[in-house]
Amino acid sequence: MDTVALSGTFDESWASVEALRIGNPSSSGRTPDAFALVEREGSPHFRVDLYRGPEEFGVDAMHEVVIWSGFVVIGIWEHVYFVDLEANPKIVLEFNLGAYFDEMKSTDDRLLVASGERVFSFDSNGRPEWKSAQLGIDGIVIHSVEANVVLGAGEWDPPGGWRPFALSATSGEVRRDAA
Repeated sequence: MDTVALSGTFDESWASVEALRIGNPSSSGRTPDAFALVEREGSPHFRVDLYRGPEEFGVDAMHEVVIWSGFVVIGIWEHVYFVDLEANPKIVLEFNLGAYFDEMKSTDDRLLVASGERVFSFDSNGRPEWKSAQLGIDGIVIHSVEANVVLGAGEWDPPGGWRPFALSATSGEVRRDAA
């Protein structure tokens, strides 16, 4: 069984493990800003060294890493990355969210990713299906997915100015009948 964790450091058992570099290591020898550490059956399998760009938030920004549909999925800074668990060399699909990463929610057949402004849906191959209209300006929370409806809230007037939304889970269109 595979497990994954996101960390700012790692111990010496990870030093010799295959590393995949993602992001902008602007100069050689630069220390990665974060690491995704993937274990297989309790032992180090591979790691992802993550480098943020100059325009992106620091390591303490919202972040999340999950294993879903054969991918290690990393949401961090303004990006979501899909790293194929089995491909060698590793295949990475990268998607820029246009605003900071907020959270992920999975269903059987799609992964929903919330940025600071929108919700995005990805299929089980890591390909984008749709993106919603702007649902907030400073944060999106996905509460649930029920009967093909995504329920959540977007913050329009920080702090605390949250407005509920309901989206079609298949198209991303705002559902006026369910909000």
